[in-house]
Amino acid sequence: MASKSTLEQKFLLNWQKRYPRIPLETEQTFIPGRKFRADFLHRESRVAIECQGAIWSPKGGHSGGTGIESDYIKFCHAAAAGWTVFPLSSKMIDDPQYLDMIAATILERVEDEDKEFSIA
Repeated sequence: MASKSTLEQKFLLNWQKRYPRIPLETEQTFIPGRKFRADFLHRESRVAIECQGAIWSPKGGHSGGTGIESDYIKFCHAAAAGWTVFPLSSKMIDDPQYLDMIAATILERVEDEDKEFSIA
């Protein structure tokens, strides 16, 4: 497993402060037959989170044509396999509304017996 980027570390810190009872897996494959990894995922709800760093940099991995196309390919395969992918910029990681959106999606999808999770 690769070490987490600064942006991924920031997301994880924000997530754990806000939602300590909703665990996420890190850097795991999630699409059968593909080597794609998600930065973070909640397998039971089929929610993946991608931290999109360097989107404004001409040399950033997510801002060039090849990087963007690679992300689109991953997102299409994820959607076809029933996953919802939340791509987040640095600004979005700092905005609680996006963390709340992800948590609400996870909670909506988990089965009734897993209701020990809570938004607060």
